[in-house]
Amino acid sequence: MSWSFLISHFAPQLFLINCVLASSSSSTSITTKHPLFRSEATTSSSRASFNDAKFAIPAGYNSESRPIPPNGTATEVLIDIHVEAINPIKAADMDFRMDMTLSQRWIDGRLIFNDEWFHDSRDFFILPNEFTNKIWVPDPYIVNAKSTDVGQLTQKLVTVYIFRNRTIHYTTNLFATVACAMNYKYYPWDYQVCPMYIESFSYDESQVKYRWTSESAFTINEKLRMLQFVVTRPLHYHQASVPRYLEDKNFTQLIACFRFDRLLGNHLIQTFAPCSLIVCLSWFSFWLELNALSARMSLVVTSILTLVTQFVGLRADIPPVAYIKAIDIWMGGCMIWVFGALGEYVLVKVIYSVTEDAKFHYALDMTPSNRRKNVQVF
Repeated sequence: MSWSFLISHFAPQLFLINCVLASSSSSTSITTKHPLFRSEATTSSSRASFNDAKFAIPAGYNSESRPIPPNGTATEVLIDIHVEAINPIKAADMDFRMDMTLSQRWIDGRLIFNDEWFHDSRDFFILPNEFTNKIWVPDPYIVNAKSTDVGQLTQKLVTVYIFRNRTIHYTTNLFATVACAMNYKYYPWDYQVCPMYIESFSYDESQVKYRWTSESAFTINEKLRMLQFVVTRPLHYHQASVPRYLEDKNFTQLIACFRFDRLLGNHLIQTFAPCSLIVCLSWFSFWLELNALSARMSLVVTSILTLVTQFVGLRADIPPVAYIKAIDIWMGGCMIWVFGALGEYVLVKVIYSVTEDAKFHYALDMTPSNRRKNVQVF
């Protein structure tokens, strides 16, 4: 087989492969949609030009001091929160864990950057991750949180946007376990209102003021579904000025309230339906023969023991509180009905025995011998 034959036979295939390789190497950028700003960003040409120059924080910048506005007032920090998920509420621990995105926005006039950092006619650029801890960042914390963690995969999920007008947009993903003083007085026909308090840890209201971004600053995922509760919308949130223990200063506090309405479907199947059937089962003893002692007693006693087991299992799902709950009244009512069936049998048995004794003595008195004795007495 000669070389001329091979070249003439495979020339079209080689030509197509060469064209594909050339077209793939000529592409220089890929456009994507940014999830926050919804603007097109090039991923190859922008990064190449961004890395051409060495990024640096402006000289003389102090990350330990807050940015002071020109009028010398407190630094205003705008906050908005989006709750992505809420884990099932732990009734015994009185807390709930949620996954949320916390966004903060403030103005730092000390961060001045040239136009070379703003690519593609955009008004912002993303601060490199290694510089996020080299700028001043507010220190909010959740007052009633048992634990708070910053989400991370390969690195902490923190993004910092710097705008031309020197506005800083700081976004982070948080996992917070928030304590909630729940009231079980009307359990399971109850609803729980759980507030979340956010305030600065170090700066009082004369230095840093927190404020909700807008009327829709606190949102929750519309597709969120919980096992035993439904989150009532819209959520209630406001701000306040509160003092702190052992300090004579007030701090700005943002308050967001969750309302969880309990779903009754689980209790209808697991509690109310079985208890109602057990009570009705105890009433079957009314149709048994009066002398069927073993059948009546075993039926009623079994009903009582089943209700006690049901009650103990129900109390394991809620903390031991010192007040009477609505479910306690329900279970107590079921117990009274079953004990009533037992009491009815005992009462009827006693009345029957007394009646039979009276009939026996009456029949005995009516015999001829007793009649003659009664006549002789008179």
